[in-house]
Amino acid sequence: MTTCLYCGHNNSDNIDTCSECMAPLHYQKNGWSVSAKKKFTYFVIAVTIISFFMMFYLPR
Repeated sequence: MTTCLYCGHNNSDNIDTCSECMAPLHYQKNGWSVSAKKKFTYFVIAVTIISFFMMFYLPR
């Protein structure tokens, strides 16, 4: 069973797109983990916080 990175739906191993949201499943076949989306989310949050810090606290 392959878990969709986007919606979390379990799909069979022999299909290329999620049967629930139609997202491509080839990322997991190429070695991407399920936690890749979570890591990307944390990265975006960190960049946002750093950007706000720079915008408000650094001299202009």
